[in-house]
Amino acid sequence: VLFLDRLSMAEAEVVQLIDDGGERSSSSAPASDGGQQQFMAGAGSLQRNVARLFTEKVKIFGEVRFTQASVLSAVARVGVKSLVECVRLQTVSRAGLQQLQLDVHFLRPQLRRFSSAAASVDSLLDEVVGAAMERSVEPTLLEPGLLDRILDSYAKSRE
Repeated sequence: VLFLDRLSMAEAEVVQLIDDGGERSSSSAPASDGGQQQFMAGAGSLQRNVARLFTEKVKIFGEVRFTQASVLSAVARVGVKSLVECVRLQTVSRAGLQQLQLDVHFLRPQLRRFSSAAASVDSLLDEVVGAAMERSVEPTLLEPGLLDRILDSYAKSRE
């Protein structure tokens, strides 16, 4: 939630600095259900490394146009890439892995409003879970249905 708060603050500043004439490009990329991380859940280390070879490479520090959507997308990509690198330096327990999985599941739709390139952010979020699985003592992921129920319960508690 802190990451989303900081992105919202950045969004407010970008809106003041860059005038897009009221045009905020919203992401039209299809919603990813984290399918790659489900494939990687049952895969061994060798299979995960092979799968990583064929995933699309995400340009983190590519060209940033002078538009609100482009700037916010770049900030979101850098923030998520930082999370990936932090996770790669940690050893996580099963509970830590599952918490990261839940956090990524929560962040995925939230970050779409900041990113003009949802596929790149989705790929980075998949990398977070993949890195956590590699660094986990007991790599056991939660079922996707359970993740949805937990987040639905959280949303109802906030109402």
